[in-house]
Amino acid sequence: MYRKLFYAISVALIIASFGAVVIAEDLSTKSERTMQLTIYIDPIADRTIKRIDMSPTGNSLGDAFYFNGPLRSENATSGPIIGELYGITTVVKMSPSASEPEQRMSKLFYTFNNSTDRIVVESITDYLPNLGTLETNQTAVRAIVGGTGRYLGVRGQDAVTRNPDGSYTHVLTIVS
Repeated sequence: MYRKLFYAISVALIIASFGAVVIAEDLSTKSERTMQLTIYIDPIADRTIKRIDMSPTGNSLGDAFYFNGPLRSENATSGPIIGELYGITTVVKMSPSASEPEQRMSKLFYTFNNSTDRIVVESITDYLPNLGTLETNQTAVRAIVGGTGRYLGVRGQDAVTRNPDGSYTHVLTIVS
């Protein structure tokens, strides 16, 4: 009786192990779709940026920078507008000196197709104190945390670089 039980359990374990190996192989060979989307944002002079200075006056925790601007797929000056960017950065860690970066929590919303398709990006980014934007040629990499519509369930990263003319190039690497 125990011998039959032992054989039955052994066979069950072998079948279960084989099934687990097959499942593991299926998961490991699953390929993810990756795409890159390059977006340009007009120079600062052509879009809106607003600083909210929290008490005490001057650079302090909680100061926030709100901004928005058109998204272009070709270049910052002549490409067609394909959507809009809305964002906020909030000071969350002060700089020990004026020449060292402070840290800001960033939240960006890329909207396309009358705001039905969105990509949401979040991160902590280094900025020079009192500067409302990234430094020229500075690149910040931020996490894509989700989306809606065509971008439902996406993840990935957004590598944004401030160009010398004040425009921005965003390279979104999207994994779905």
